[in-house]
Amino acid sequence: MTEIVITTPDDAREVYRHKQLRQALYDAGEVVMEDVVVNLHGDEHRQRRRLENRLFRRDTFYEYEREMFPAIIQETVNPYLEDGKAELVDFGHQLMMNLAALTAGVDRPLGTYEETDRLYDYLTTFIEGATLGFYTGDVQAKRAEIEEKLEAFDEEFLEPGIALRNGLLEKFERGEIEEEELPRDVLLVLLRNQDKVPMTRESLRRKSLSTC
Repeated sequence: MTEIVITTPDDAREVYRHKQLRQALYDAGEVVMEDVVVNLHGDEHRQRRRLENRLFRRDTFYEYEREMFPAIIQETVNPYLEDGKAELVDFGHQLMMNLAALTAGVDRPLGTYEETDRLYDYLTTFIEGATLGFYTGDVQAKRAEIEEKLEAFDEEFLEPGIALRNGLLEKFERGEIEEEELPRDVLLVLLRNQDKVPMTRESLRRKSLSTC
């Protein structure tokens, strides 16, 4: 492949507008970033984006803002209130992660500080995986660590979430529950549309992580 170096603002502007070009920032981090929306290109990108955009309607945002987010904010801040102090950077990261997890469909059934801390530990490791191309240590050792934590994440968070949503979708198809009783999150949307946009377990995992 021929390497082309862009050196002027005008050329850079044209590159950004070129529909046949795609970013390569996360190519080395495919262990956590392969086939997520930000890395898809062309028709694949448009198809997935249209599918996921079904979730982000005004009524969904209203439910998030008025019903779901206040409880998550309170749940996240409670341990710090009890302790009487907080490290604001850590608190901010945990709060943003918990809010994003709701949107992604990463359930936190215990709702405890310890559970949040484990999820936070997973995600900080996976962030390193997304940027493996810039990692200065032993890349293979880091990749092995990431893959081990991916399996642990699946067991604790992803697999129970998939099982729960598939069960709810089956109940919905049988008329046992209403549409309003289904979770409003990305994982549910993807599972519900497997006939239109099939995704493997690994793809569902990567999407959940990228949304968090």
